Amino acid sequence: MRLAISGLAALMAIAAQPVTAAPSDPAATVRQFVDSINRGDTKAAGALQADDSAIVDEFPPHQWHGPGAFSAWLGDFAKDAAAKGASDQHLALGKPSRVDLDGDT
Repeated sequence: MRLAISGLAALMAIAAQPVTAAPSDPAATVRQFVDSINRGDTKAAGALQADDSAIVDEFPPHQWHGPGAFSAWLGDFAKDAAAKGASDQHLALGKPSRVDLDGDT
C-alpha cells in the first residue's frame, strides 16, 4: 500500500523541530522523516519530533499532541493498518503547493 503524506502530516515533521533552532531546510527535514519511516527506523523518525509536537492525520483519533505524540501516532497508525489489512506501507512525499518561511517559523 502506498500512502501519501498530506500537507498537514508533512507539516508535523517541520513543526517538530526544536523551537530553539529553526531548520535551515524544512523540506530536507520532512524528507529525512519520510526516509526514516520508509526504512522502518522509527527511532530516527521519532528523534525529529519535539516534545510539543502536534500531529494531524486521516485515521482516528486524527490528532496527537505533546510529549509522546509521535509514539501514540505510530501505535494508532499500526492499528489502523492492521484493521484495514494494509502491509508493506510506504510514505510518499508529494510536491508542496506552498511553503512560507518567516524567521523561526
